Amino acid sequence: MKKKINISILQFIMLTLALTGCQLQKQEITSQDKVEPVEIMHIGKDNYNYDIERFTKQFMGMSLNDAEKYDIRNLNGSYQFQKNGLELIFSPIDEKEKYHTTVVTFYNHNENVGPAYETLIYQEETVDSFVKYYQASLRDYFPKENLENYSKEDAISFCKPYAEALGYGNSEVTVFAMREQELQDISTGRHAGKQILYGAPDPGCKLVYRESELEERKPVAWEKKDEAFLLLYRPLKGGYKIDWGEQEYHMVYVPARNEIVYANGELPFVLETSGQENIISSETALSKVMQANGISNKENIEVISTEMVYSSDLKQFYESGLLHPYWKINFKTKRSRQDSVLTKSTLVNAITGQLSTYDY
Repeated sequence: MKKKINISILQFIMLTLALTGCQLQKQEITSQDKVEPVEIMHIGKDNYNYDIERFTKQFMGMSLNDAEKYDIRNLNGSYQFQKNGLELIFSPIDEKEKYHTTVVTFYNHNENVGPAYETLIYQEETVDSFVKYYQASLRDYFPKENLENYSKEDAISFCKPYAEALGYGNSEVTVFAMREQELQDISTGRHAGKQILYGAPDPGCKLVYRESELEERKPVAWEKKDEAFLLLYRPLKGGYKIDWGEQEYHMVYVPARNEIVYANGELPFVLETSGQENIISSETALSKVMQANGISNKENIEVISTEMVYSSDLKQFYESGLLHPYWKINFKTKRSRQDSVLTKSTLVNAITGQLSTYDY
């Protein structure tokens, strides 16, 4: 299973790099475009607001001292606990960097339940790849927030102690109800040119950490009992959310099991204010989005939402530890039937007017 875990973390890093690294051309901004000032954020001296003892106990049900007996990694500052089919990975990334990130991943491997949902979310090399996890289009796949007998409030309440243990107590929570039909619809994908089925949790799977055994089993169809909630956490600061791949966490909660079966993301930084900058208006930001997409007429664009967020790019972040204000614009274009299907998200640097995109 160790190979699977390493691939999972690599996928997450690649998704983050793709999210933050895809930059479009810079466009000129004049003083007339600028409006009211907004705070710039900087990574604080303490870096992280978390307690490893707390989330080890929350996810594994034991103290850090007891959990260390089940650490198969045995590396200073990095852990991989495995016990009774549960696995918790604490993995600092780029530790030599002044502002490095740390990934925390949790699996319930019993019945292959955690990996089943992970594979569904991250099914790369498919026609409708869930690399789109980071896009606004996720709502197009899972339009509802509630299941038949469970509300999103139920899910948020159950997951709250886990989020708080990870430092995500003060966060915006977006909830996606993963209903039976939707799970089944997206479970069929393509890999290496062949159509394959991403199966549901397998009650007959008793062996954990043995991929070879799983590969020989016939995929199980998704059922009502597999319905789940996907919760996406983004930290809040100064009234705005941090909308950046380095600062997100997600969990899969299955009500029928009454447990979180999979969780993955990076620990939130402690942020401090670092001065102010005048920003461009949302109207100016929208004009940059239209220009970048070759849209000259507002009738050819449907704006779903516009909001101010904090974000960054990797070079900017590692050089200065700064997060800047961005306009996040969710939209659909109307130039073709295909364009009008999925929602797109574009981030516009509210100071420079430079565009970053979730389309990668």
